[in-house]
Amino acid sequence: YGLSVRPKLEQEWQNMLADLDSLRYVGAPSERVRIDAERAARAIDFDRRTHRRCDNTTCDKLEPPGAKFAMCSACKSSYYCSPACQRAAWSAWHKRECAEMRERKANAAA
Repeated sequence: YGLSVRPKLEQEWQNMLADLDSLRYVGAPSERVRIDAERAARAIDFDRRTHRRCDNTTCDKLEPPGAKFAMCSACKSSYYCSPACQRAAWSAWHKRECAEMRERKANAAA
């Protein structure tokens, strides 16, 4: 199943990189822009309700049918296939993103 979709995802990723390049960023695009583009490319042709991917951008695992990935207990918006993937994402980018999401939720509730 995953192999038949991979060429389409790779092509879409290349298209997104070309789009980013056409914006003529000064230097390299920010890490967050790269991660967002990568996530969008990985999500193509997948219904997140039934085919969730690990939110660690270096992991390509799909949530198996009948199983549940672990959800970030703080922001409740990111899912990980293993504690190792969650730790890797936390130190790479999720720590900052998680704090921002919690702050937005707190401001919205106030």
